[in-house]
Amino acid sequence: MRAGKTGPVLTVLHEGQVAGAIGPMETMPDAAGTVRLLPQYFGVLPQHRGRGYGRALWRAAMH
Repeated sequence: MRAGKTGPVLTVLHEGQVAGAIGPMETMPDAAGTVRLLPQYFGVLPQHRGRGYGRALWRAAMH
């Protein structure tokens, strides 16, 4: 990771309120040289789970 540089944080909203987030977005190659996504935080609030928000956040992060 690059010192002093932080990637974006992606959020998902439910009725105007943050329901989940992933980020800051960083990547780093693993031992085999494959680039891996390493977000510092990834979560969906308990009351919003089961709605596909986590999957949507992860897919957006992969792009």
